[in-house]
Amino acid sequence: MTWFKFILPALIYISVSHCAHAATILVRNAGELSAALSSASAGDTIRLAPSNYGALSVNNRVFTNYVTLESSNKSNPAVFSHIEIEASNYLRIDTVKVVAESREGVGVFASSNVQIRNAWIHGKNQFNRQAPVYTQVSTLYGINVGDGSSNVIIEGNSVSDVQSSAYVFFGVSEITVDANRCDWVASDCFKFGGVDQAIVTNNFGAQHIYASPSAHVDFMQGQGEVTNSVFRGNVALMGNRSFQGLFFDDAEFENLLFEDNLIYTAHNRGISVSSGRGIIARYNTVLRLAGSQKATFIALPSGSVKEFNFEANNTFSDDERFPGSNIVAQWDKPQAAAHYTRYYQNAMHGAFAQIADFTPVAGSAADGQVGAFRRIRALLQGGERRADTVLPPFSLLLDD
Repeated sequence: MTWFKFILPALIYISVSHCAHAATILVRNAGELSAALSSASAGDTIRLAPSNYGALSVNNRVFTNYVTLESSNKSNPAVFSHIEIEASNYLRIDTVKVVAESREGVGVFASSNVQIRNAWIHGKNQFNRQAPVYTQVSTLYGINVGDGSSNVIIEGNSVSDVQSSAYVFFGVSEITVDANRCDWVASDCFKFGGVDQAIVTNNFGAQHIYASPSAHVDFMQGQGEVTNSVFRGNVALMGNRSFQGLFFDDAEFENLLFEDNLIYTAHNRGISVSSGRGIIARYNTVLRLAGSQKATFIALPSGSVKEFNFEANNTFSDDERFPGSNIVAQWDKPQAAAHYTRYYQNAMHGAFAQIADFTPVAGSAADGQVGAFRRIRALLQGGERRADTVLPPFSLLLDD
């Protein structure tokens, strides 16, 4: 393959591959970016030099293969105040920073084959880290996908200082939400409604939640119909505030799989589906902070499949702690059956627990039989994307 470089009058640098018939275009400001998008062809890559590009609107741009916008310097990414993609096809946004000045950082509407990857997104109005209050943030959503969009990938993004990190609503189909990190929010991390064929995997919930005192807070909420979807490998470990884990209510839900999720909270609903059919929950670890009241459980409609899960309830007698293939763990009586310490090395940690606290006790049921052992093992071994090592620290999100 032969590569060569030449200079256009507008000082836009282009590398062309004769083999792929695609161009690589380096742009340095909003004007050059607009010109590059206007002339882009399927397969082109537009590389963004470090700069502030303001608000980007891509409307009615239909390609037959991905046109990629990516930062040329990943340690000093291109900055936008807003990105909106509407009625467009085959666009990929990669490794940019969005300091949101409107209701969302990135919006995808009535579009297909769109990817938002490895972005740093936060609201312009941020939480005061020393005295956070929910009214300090004004941006509603880090990422907003809706209006019949399809074949969308939301992957590897870090989102903070917004009401909710991702909002996926209104006729969305075939969407992947994978390995995103949510923190410093004023409401739910992820919200879904009117969604079909969602693959929601390996996402991390917020440990800093500063919602209204009366707010109903969820890690992931199904607030409208969700069908034919998978929720696997998601992790939410309580920090400053309790939350409901995977909470699906106020609609009919059909053909949902909840698998390998780790939820640690002081709320009673770890995984909850109010109504529907074809619901399966298996190999999940859903535990309650030691010392808190009541239980944290998996609640599913009649006829659902529930197997190989850990739940938490401190009121059951010993002979009720092993219903079928599930285990109902307890934290009060170390010498009694199904105590936390028999399964996880430090699940008694409490608020701001980390993945390492859920290292399975060797030879126990948590070490390869029940609960989210596959996901926990992968995270401990570094075999999958981890919020604390692969995605950037939130200090990189903040303005100087």
